[in-house]
Amino acid sequence: DNIQARVSASASSTKSRALTDAAIILLALVASLLLALFVARALIVPLRKVRAGALDVANVRLPGTVARIRNGQEPDEITPIPVDSHEELGQLARAVDDMHKQAVMLATGEAQLRSQVGAMFVTLSRRNTTLVNQQLALIESLEQDEEDPQRLEQLFSLDHLATRMR
Repeated sequence: DNIQARVSASASSTKSRALTDAAIILLALVASLLLALFVARALIVPLRKVRAGALDVANVRLPGTVARIRNGQEPDEITPIPVDSHEELGQLARAVDDMHKQAVMLATGEAQLRSQVGAMFVTLSRRNTTLVNQQLALIESLEQDEEDPQRLEQLFSLDHLATRMR
């Protein structure tokens, strides 16, 4: 009886310890799953924001800004990707923002360069027009004083070419 009572007490004690250990393990497993979900959410949400922001910059905002710059308008203000962390994902978001700023600066510089080249061509055109007008005036004065028909014909040809140049 004594052995049976001890075995029964030991079995009951072992059973209750096993149930307690199982409950602790189950709680630890649930806690680790909750922690894993929290960490995954903390990583996935900013990662999705960075991805969405980078795609928006590449496909919508940057082409729109470049089109505005090419039309002679001022570029829109660059809004940063809404990731506020300072870890790798936040640094990645700031890197995308920096690339966006650099691309806008390059497009602005290109537009300014095109404008300057256009102004240079306008200035050259005005100079050429002035020179051609002076040349035409000189040819006309030569035509009025010329009596030789062959030379007058050459002056008329020269006048025609200068008029075409104008």
